Amino acid sequence: MEREKTGPASGFRPVLLSKEDADAFCALRTALLCELGEAGDGADARAFAAATREYCLSNLGKGLFCFGVFADGTLAAAGALCLFSRLPYPENLSGSEGYILSVYTLPRFRRRGFAGGLVDAMIRFAEKKGVGRLWTGSSDAGRAVYQKAGFAEKGGEMELFLPVKGRRLPPR
Repeated sequence: MEREKTGPASGFRPVLLSKEDADAFCALRTALLCELGEAGDGADARAFAAATREYCLSNLGKGLFCFGVFADGTLAAAGALCLFSRLPYPENLSGSEGYILSVYTLPRFRRRGFAGGLVDAMIRFAEKKGVGRLWTGSSDAGRAVYQKAGFAEKGGEMELFLPVKGRRLPPR
């Protein structure tokens, strides 16, 4: 499946990934964890890859939404958004939240705006779903992407409150 998008100047746009993209998404997630020094090796790495693939196939579209950017015929960048509900609180009366994770761009495709485009696409998707708050953990390398999108640091994580009808945003 080739969905060519080559960069901001040529109008790339992240796409919502399907089950057909699960293997490519899992490969990027594994590459991210390897780069961060968090991936196991040998049997542990294979078990992790298999568990990630099974989770994606079982949950895609049911609370897990994966986005990607295709360039040069390959999945060049990807990220995931997990949606869930929790008890409401004053800043988020809907209780609907989203966690952004595994945003990663292959090294040869970096500095083209793919990560920022993915984060923006996930924010827009979450707004359409009525999500009141997004949050994420971030590597040092990714922090600027989230800050540019409006996320604020809070207790070792980053969060962004989204406008929801009838609710005020908390002060920054």
